Amino acid sequence: MDCTDNAEGVLSSTQSPVARNQPEKDHVLAKESGAGCTLRCGVYFSLMRAALALAAALAGLTLLSAAGASVGPTRLTITFWLDEAVPEDSQTWTLRCSPPGGTLPKPARACRRLARLGRAAFAPVPAHAACTDIYGGPQLALVRGLVDGRRVWALLRRRNGCEIARWDRLSPWLLPRAT
Repeated sequence: MDCTDNAEGVLSSTQSPVARNQPEKDHVLAKESGAGCTLRCGVYFSLMRAALALAAALAGLTLLSAAGASVGPTRLTITFWLDEAVPEDSQTWTLRCSPPGGTLPKPARACRRLARLGRAAFAPVPAHAACTDIYGGPQLALVRGLVDGRRVWALLRRRNGCEIARWDRLSPWLLPRAT
């Protein structure tokens, strides 16, 4: 139904009486008195306002839940080996968020990145991915702990193009740059 304000500020229908399945006489009376259409248009606009308010409330809840998605703690232990063939030569850092801290350099930057990327930052290379056959170096890293309260365990190497790209997504804010 199309409802608009007329000159007197009364809502009236812009549909023809035939489209509304009303005889012409009823249309003229409703137009003169404004009573029939005012009731129908008023109900229509009330329902539309309620629907928009509900949609806005749901959108607000969605945004709040997305903003508050990091409900659990973030605590990681990062162990780095410059050469995986020399396992006794390793470095280990810790990271915690809320508040940012630990032994990792620049923990606030790492926490901001983890808040944006979440656990997806540690997703493994898909099993059947086509990766370039390029060697990136003997470095190895193990990241374990919690991100947003969910367990993370990721082993990172630089044996092919996909693994190098995965490493580089976490470097230099979580892992050292490969040398």
